[in-house]
Parts: sequence; structure tokens; C-alpha cells
Amino acid sequence: MREVDVAYSRIMLLGTAGVGKTSFKRGLMNEQWDCKADSTLVSDINTLRPVGHEWHTLSRRSKYWKLVTEDDEIDELAHLLAAVHNDPDASMKLLSTVKALSLYRLKQESSISASKLSKDDIRNIQESKVNVFLSKAFERARWINNAKINPLPLLHVWDCGGQPVFLEILPAFLTSRSMFLLLFDASKSLNDNWKSILTNNGTLVEDEVGNTTTKDLLFRWMANIHHQLAKKDELGGLRDYPRMYCIGTHKDIIKSSKKAEEVRSMLKESYKSMAFAHLIQDTLIVDNTTAGTSEKEDSNFKIVRDEISNFTFSKLSVKAPLCWVLFRNVIQMLDTKVISLKEAHAIGAACKIPHSDVPKALLFYHDLGAILFYPNIEGLKEKVIVDPKWFVDMLGRIFTLQGREEYQTESMWTLLREKGILVQALYVGVWRECSGILPNEFMDLLIHFRLAAEVKTRLYYDESAKQYFLPAVLKFYDGNPEQQKGATAGYLARATPLHITFSANFVPPGFFTRFITALAESPMCELNFDEEIYRNRISMKFGDPCIDHIVLIDLGYAIQVEVMRYMHTEHSSFSDVCQCLLSLLNKCGQKVDNTLNTNSITCDVSFKITRETKYVCSCEECKSLSLHYLEPAVEGQTADLPLTCLKQKKARRLTLDEAYWFIKKNKKEESKRISQQEMYDISKRVGNGNKALELAAVLGMYDKYKCLNDPTSKINPILQLLYDWDIGGGERMSLVASLAKNWVKAPRQRSRKG
Repeated sequence: MREVDVAYSRIMLLGTAGVGKTSFKRGLMNEQWDCKADSTLVSDINTLRPVGHEWHTLSRRSKYWKLVTEDDEIDELAHLLAAVHNDPDASMKLLSTVKALSLYRLKQESSISASKLSKDDIRNIQESKVNVFLSKAFERARWINNAKINPLPLLHVWDCGGQPVFLEILPAFLTSRSMFLLLFDASKSLNDNWKSILTNNGTLVEDEVGNTTTKDLLFRWMANIHHQLAKKDELGGLRDYPRMYCIGTHKDIIKSSKKAEEVRSMLKESYKSMAFAHLIQDTLIVDNTTAGTSEKEDSNFKIVRDEISNFTFSKLSVKAPLCWVLFRNVIQMLDTKVISLKEAHAIGAACKIPHSDVPKALLFYHDLGAILFYPNIEGLKEKVIVDPKWFVDMLGRIFTLQGREEYQTESMWTLLREKGILVQALYVGVWRECSGILPNEFMDLLIHFRLAAEVKTRLYYDESAKQYFLPAVLKFYDGNPEQQKGATAGYLARATPLHITFSANFVPPGFFTRFITALAESPMCELNFDEEIYRNRISMKFGDPCIDHIVLIDLGYAIQVEVMRYMHTEHSSFSDVCQCLLSLLNKCGQKVDNTLNTNSITCDVSFKITRETKYVCSCEECKSLSLHYLEPAVEGQTADLPLTCLKQKKARRLTLDEAYWFIKKNKKEESKRISQQEMYDISKRVGNGNKALELAAVLGMYDKYKCLNDPTSKINPILQLLYDWDIGGGERMSLVASLAKNWVKAPRQRSRKG
């Protein structure tokens, strides 16, 4: 089977809204800067080619890029037809196949009035245009002899919307054969918190302010790209892709070249020791306002153009069967949004591709970024998405809340924005007119990539309708105490917070929302709408029944998990609940890892970002110290065994809050021990008055009680004393006898569920 070099690349422009991504892309295309350009919503995807090349070769001296034209496609298709079919007349089979499948453009010309023409009339017009296109290619193919085929290099440029919600969606569309341009506002400090600023008709509107610095946001993306996409070859060496450039914008505001160089040097110094540093080619500071001005154009535009062109041609060129290249050209020439897998097989047969190789060709071009093909997603495995931009834009109708101005669905849009609940009536209405893909098939993709989880709530009047939780559309929690509404006050028991940390020192973009959807799928979890929920702070009820409360917060450097009990229960001890939750957290984390690591069809060894569960130290001695952890728990750790405080550098017994996460030793002796429920009952009866002092004296812990009884502390001193009594070997019957002597009602014997 004859092969040819294929040179495709995906160029991803990433950065917060308003940083200048669209203006920078226009500069690469030699278009002038537009100060009134609106912000990109969701994405803008273009297929470009370098200008200044001979037939099907990429010039190292290309001066600018341009959109691929119809004549470009006709020329390439003609050469491919001549190469694939020895007899050019045999190419007519391709035309017959396309006709039979009726895969014709349905887009109307602006001069055609839909009111004057029927759908059949419009189809006939478009069929005629496709026939003319093919006929031109077939005619040119007749005059081509022994064509030397090097396909036209194509650059799929994704100008990604900078809204935080889109940054959550993006990991579903990443591929390793990419150049990432990470843009930031160089006129502002890298240590300032990032801002999302939208431009609408020339007016700047501040959309959101993040809780992390611009530098940390860049590093999170760098670490995530390294984690998901950087691969090792079969010998263990580093591959040439993906690559990254850091692009600082607003050089015109900085004005001083010395200041621009300081910003550049500062960022380079910051990342040079990071694991992802080998992927970063350089950091450049550009002036977007010089775009398209010939002699005055910022020289960094040419540097980036040349680097991307060379990268595409020399590093991403890959061998592909010639018939596969013809196959892609024909499919994308049709200019339809979606075709069925059956239709793809028919076109593949006309291009002389064996039936069993058609899915391989589709996956090949999916990984190159030319099409989208998801054979592992139930609702989409029989579909081929020919136009990725259209598909991403359709998803964006939900994630960017397009259509919320419609009065009939206003309440459903409000439910989505404020609670993250997408109801069936809304998504069916939004996606009903999407030709080729049904609304439930869009939902299949969101579920597959863990952007949505099916849930049951009472927030919508029709409880029989399907409801999905989409945490990515929620508002951002900025840490304002007024938004918290005392969520953690008044509990009976509280475990010390868990921190899920990552070896990259950042929560990977997209991880937290997927982690939340994985939890929401569990029958043990129920979203807690009694409290405000946010994209980076979610409250749930947990257990069977769901009576305990958990709060999960994306801190940027870690995911914090808090669990609290507000009411007595005979169903399970609080320790059992905490240990059950710990197991579920580990399982959900693995599910997210699997989701984020299966975007590419390649199976090369990749770099791993590892996760670790850490326990926040909660002892009184460390109360005034900065946040720190206990040493990592080893296998077999129990509530009775000591752990080392990493701040104090000494081993100690666990506090009650810390011990909840671990099983108790000596299960056979449980009948002699006081249960957690009995501890709660006693502490409630004793209170904080004289009886508490008397009980502390009986237990021989009077001085310790005085230390623990601090009004500013959230620790229940009697609970802590009883826990220490239990851990220290005190037996239940001895405590009962002591309580009876000192006027405190003794607990009755109960079943040993605690």
C-alpha cells in the first residue's frame, strides 16, 4: 500500500478571557489588530496553511498563513486521485458513492431565500456545487502523470475561549500532536490573581476573578499538558511533541523593552526546574497592535510562525497510506457536520481502503485533530464528526449558557447556572435542531468525559425527567465568608480535613469537576442544595442513609475534603463513614485519571502525575502553626497507632478528629470499649458546666480539660477526653461505675455498631 507523508498539527491558544488570543491569531495571519474585536466564546477553529510554498511542500521562509481555499483542496484532491487510481476514469466511482449517500452541503447561500425554495431545491443546488467541485478535481487528475505527492500541510488552529468553564471542557479535546501557545498579560504582575475579562462591542466586562495567580494558572496548564500528552518513545527517550510557547501580550502597554525582558526572564526562571520545562521552547513578549503592519510588525510573530511551520513539517510529519489521505480530503470536502460510520465505510471503499481499516483511518485523523471519532462512547460510536468546531460550539450552547434570554426556559437556565442541574427539557430544546447528533448523544459524550453525572433532585417540578449535574457551569467561590453561610458550624463530630495533593503541586485543570461528577454518580452521595454550591466548592450528603455532610474545595494546590456529622444515628459509626468515604475518594480519583489519560489513541508510556492523600494535623499544640500534615499513613495504620507530626517532628497519639479516618484495633474487645455513640450521648448530657469538670476529675484529666476548654476552639473537650480514655485502655464498665458515683446518668448497653 503506497504511503505518503502527512503533515498536520493542532495549534492551541490558551489563556484567560481578554488576554489577546484572538488578536495574536490574527497577527499570525498577517491581519491588522482590531481594538473592538469581541471575546471568543467557547472556541474558534480554523484550518490554515503557510503561504509561499511550491506544490505540497512547506517553505521554511513562509511569511504568513491563510485559510485553506477551495482551489487548494481541488488541487490536492486531483493529485491524490491520480495517485490512488491508476486509471483516472475509475475515480468516477467516488462521485457515484457520494451521490448515492446524498452527503451534500445544506448550507444556504445568502442570496437564496428559504421562503422561495423548498428543501429539495436547496439540496439540488448544493448537489450541483459538490458535483462541480469533484468534476474539477477529476479533470485535473487526468492531466497529472506520476505525481509526486506530499500533502498540503494543514494547521488546525483552536482559538480557545478563555472563560474558566471552557478550560474545564478542553481536556476532552487535547491531542499530543499539538503546539500550545499559553498567553498571559505581560503588563500585569505574574503574582496577581488571574482575571477573566470579556469584550462585547468594544466594552470590557470583568467576568470572573480567580483564586490563583497568573503564574500558577500557567503552571497548572503546563503540568497538565505534560501529564496527559508528553510521551516517551520505545527506548525511553523524550518525543518531540507536544511543544509549548509562553506568549506575553500587551507589550505596547509595557513600552520599555527592559521591562519586557524582565517579565520574560522572571517567567523562564520560574519554570526552568519544573518537570515540564523541556516542553517549553521559549517565552516571548509581543505587541498585538503591530499585527499586519509590514515593517512595524513585532518580530516575534515571525518567530512563532516559523517555529510552528518547522514543527509541523519536521516533527509531526508521519507516514499514512495514500488512500487514507484521499479519504480525509473527500470527507472534509463534503462540508457536512456529521456522517455515519456506515457512510464512512462506503467512502472508504471508494478510496480503496479495506473495510477493517476504515476505523483505523478515522482514529488516525482523530488523533491529528482533523475529525472527531469516539468508538468507545455508546451514543457516538456510529458517528464521525467531520467539523470539530461545530461540535464544540454545540456543547458551548450549554456551558456558556447561550439561549438563557429565552423567557420560556428562563427558570431552567437559572437552575443550571445556580445549581448546576441540566434538565431534559432544556438540553433537548437546545440540541433538537443539531443535524446528525441527537440530544441524548451529546449527553453520552459529557458523561463519558465526566463533565456530567445523572442525578435525582427535587429542584425541578417534573421528577420523572432526566437531570444531570454539570459542576463546570457553576459560579466561582472566591473564599468570601459570606458565601459559606456557616456550613461547618454546630456539628457533633468532625474529622480532620483530608488534602488530596498532586506531584505537580497543582490540581490539574479539569480534575476537580470530574472528581465531583464521579462522586455524584455514587449512590452513597447526594448533592446538598441546602448550602450554596460553586464550581470549586461542593457540598454533599454522604452515607446510607445520607446524613453526614462532606464539603470538597479546590484549593488550587490540593483538594480539601471535610466530613461532619450533625445528628445522632444508630446506622453506622462516624469512623465507619469516614473510612468508607476514604475508599470512595480513592476510587473516584482513579476514574478521573482513567478519563483524562485516554484522550489519545497512542499507547506510549507517558509521564504521570501521582496523587497522595494527606491528613491535616489538628492537635492543640499545633493550633497556632501554619497548615501542615501528619506523616503519610502506612498500610495497616490503625487509630491506636501513633503518627508523626511533620511540623513538630515527633510521633504522638492521634486526636479524635484524626482517628476517625482509621480502623480501631482489637475488634474482639469491642464489647469492653465505649462506643462513639455513647461518647456523643455522654458529652451531650454533661455539657460544659460543673458536670464536665467533675467528669474530667473522675477520668484523671482535669488539667487537660482546662486546656481543651477553649471557646475559640471547635474541639468538643469531653469528646476528646472520652476518646483519650478509650485509646488509653479505659474499659466501659469502669466508666459506667464512675459516672454512677458522680451523678451522671450512665449509658445503657447498646448494639456494637460504633
